[in-house]
Amino acid sequence: MSMSDSRAHQTRVRLLRATAEVIHGGGMGALTLEAVAAQAQVSKGGLLYHFPSKHALVRGLIEHMIEAFGERLEWELTQSAEPAGAAGRWLRAYLRATFAEDRLAYEMSAALSTAVAEEPALLDVLREAFRGFALAANQDGLPSEVGATIRLAADGLWFSEALQLATLSADERQALLTHLVRMTEGPWSVSPKGVVR
Repeated sequence: MSMSDSRAHQTRVRLLRATAEVIHGGGMGALTLEAVAAQAQVSKGGLLYHFPSKHALVRGLIEHMIEAFGERLEWELTQSAEPAGAAGRWLRAYLRATFAEDRLAYEMSAALSTAVAEEPALLDVLREAFRGFALAANQDGLPSEVGATIRLAADGLWFSEALQLATLSADERQALLTHLVRMTEGPWSVSPKGVVR
């Protein structure tokens, strides 16, 4: 990445953070191009260069969050000493990526929930990403219901904390992570009545 590309990327991220802060502070009604430019300390022309509309800003916020999580997930996979294809490897990385505390991501996602409530079409971007996560979990070598349970538990924690519906202490979070990781460890077999370990 060249220096100009790096500066452009930093400006985009600053604008997206400012968008989240404006929405978080005053809801979608407070979201104007002027407010975001002022919050980011960028000229309105500079903002329009990167994001020509409010819709582009909010869509950019969603895409940035998905991309940042994808990078974290990929990093967790590269740090794993497990061989590629090991049952549950992807889910364990997904858990570690989800449980990594990132206050900025939580604040951005809280702002996002406000935006999506007013513009439901923006959910399509999230739906596509979560379909990919569901597919990867389903192909991770565990019974599909086990993978779905683990993935949905992790997603539920993330959304619960992002929306401040309920929070866990550090010890409770660690205990939950440990429990979910253990659920990924086999061997598993499936009976007509469900999953048997």
